[in-house]
Parts: sequence; structure tokens; C-alpha cells
Amino acid sequence: MVLTKAKTVQAETPQPSRASAHLKLVPAVQPDQTPPTDLAEKVSRMELDISKLHEIKGFLGACVVDSQSGATLSSIAFGDEIDIERAGSANTDMLRAMHREMMTLGAEDEVEDILISLGAQYHLIRPIAKAPTVFVYVAVERDQANLAMARSQVRSVESTLRIG
Repeated sequence: MVLTKAKTVQAETPQPSRASAHLKLVPAVQPDQTPPTDLAEKVSRMELDISKLHEIKGFLGACVVDSQSGATLSSIAFGDEIDIERAGSANTDMLRAMHREMMTLGAEDEVEDILISLGAQYHLIRPIAKAPTVFVYVAVERDQANLAMARSQVRSVESTLRIG
């Protein structure tokens, strides 16, 4: 798979003791190249700007992940506290398990989001409504974040993403 160069951006709202945000713009197909996979073709037509997620109080990082391949399509993180791309990729199993469980139960509903509550962090997994195999993954510090506001901001950013 062909990956584009990583681009560093400064967060608009400075957060104390945080490094600059790193927004990784990932797989893009160059005009003169034949896409090696369906994923690369899909990614070349996507709009995956998740930079507004850094505005969530207590933000640690976020990424957009393809749950079929585990590939990170876009990411942004502060510091080295969490390897957001690795964590996002690892959560593909969580989303797959949830979909399997719903199929087993015969549920006629869609997963809106999944919350993982740790002692010091909240982790949100939100499938993209227009492409349920792609999801937004966000990690925030539990003692700083307002969970309802974080969910609202993730939902708002998710609605702006364009897949395929």
C-alpha cells in the first residue's frame, strides 16, 4: 500500500503540557499509479479531517480506522502517552465482536458508539454511519473530559467525514 507523507500541524487551542499535534494523512493513490487494493482506492476519495477532535477537553488522541484491514486512515495525537494508531487498530476486534454479537442476537439496530471506561481514560469507538466498517477512535483523560460533550464532538466530526 502506498502511504502519503505525514504532516505536522499545530493545535489551534493550546493545551498545557502537550506537544504539537501530529495529523497523519494516510494512504493516497498518486494519479499515475494503479491502486494496489480496494482500500487504497477508497482512501483516495475520502475526506478524513479529524483535527477538530483535539478540542475535546483531556484529548489524548484520535484516529480513523478501517475495521476490515486494521489500517489507520488518519490520526492526530498529543505527546507519547498513547500509541493512538496501535490502539485504534487493536480496537477493530472490539467492533467486529460487537457486530457479531448483534448478528447472533438478531438485533435490527446499528452500533452508535462503544465506550471503554478505564480508571484514567475513556475510549470511544464510533462507526461512521455512511461506512460502518470504518470507525473513529478517540482517547481522552477521564478526570478532564466531559463524556457527554466528548461523545457529542465525536458525533459532530463523524458527520463531516466523507468515505468513498
